[in-house]
Amino acid sequence: MTHWFCPYCVLSWLYPISKCPHCFGVVLNRDDKQITQVASVTTNIPSRFHSEVPYSISLFQNSYGDSWFEKICRNEEQSLQESGVFAEHVRNDFSSVVGTLFDHLRISFSAPTILIIPEVGRGDKQGKGAPHLGTAVHPSLVAGLVSYFQETYPDLSLCLGALNEVLLQHCVSLYSAVCPGCVFSVIPEKVSSDLFLIAVPVVHFVQESVVLCEDFSELLSRAAHFVVVVDCVIGDANGKPGFWNRVVGGQRWSEIVDYFSQFRGSDSLLSFHATTVEH
Repeated sequence: MTHWFCPYCVLSWLYPISKCPHCFGVVLNRDDKQITQVASVTTNIPSRFHSEVPYSISLFQNSYGDSWFEKICRNEEQSLQESGVFAEHVRNDFSSVVGTLFDHLRISFSAPTILIIPEVGRGDKQGKGAPHLGTAVHPSLVAGLVSYFQETYPDLSLCLGALNEVLLQHCVSLYSAVCPGCVFSVIPEKVSSDLFLIAVPVVHFVQESVVLCEDFSELLSRAAHFVVVVDCVIGDANGKPGFWNRVVGGQRWSEIVDYFSQFRGSDSLLSFHATTVEH
């Protein structure tokens, strides 16, 4: 997890900021080396936006003395640890969130080419997805993925892909402005072992249940290397945009599907657990 701090005022923030509002000095960022849970309070009483109980409000502190609170749902925490699926709360800096997620998953990006595949809608001209409606991946998440790989793995080739030409054209129109210099291409029928796929579906609620794009299931069955990053920043809540501000990741499609099967109703996603672990 990344924090931003003022070296003069000794103030810190959980979100990106360029200048300190108190002394107007330049703000720096630093990665947490160790995170400790200082205190925790548990409640068993549900409320409108906290329907899943029991949950805890925990106070965390890093090795630099920065402190913050997080909500932790115990049942989800156990499910996440057992399945190898992790959820991260988005605090403006998508690149940092993606990095933390990949750290949790302990992924080694050994293939020479990274192919990011964002969900952009159905494979026809009438099925174009829209990020503000939760039917296509949020551009900030795509930009965060691209920024992460450009900064962390500068020697790897980076591409954005789609399943066919119609989806590729829409992919270019949505993300070319936030991914300068990236190559866009249709995913080949035979997925080479030289490709590491980053599948990025969007959460869709159909009535009370989460449905993920099944095209990814078939595609990933042909891939030697892949990771799934589910966009829950803005999703599709029965035809209306749902705002959950979360990103979920895992290395097995079946575990991702099983994890989302526990949610009933779009409000239940508001109780997402954001993992916090020692690095």
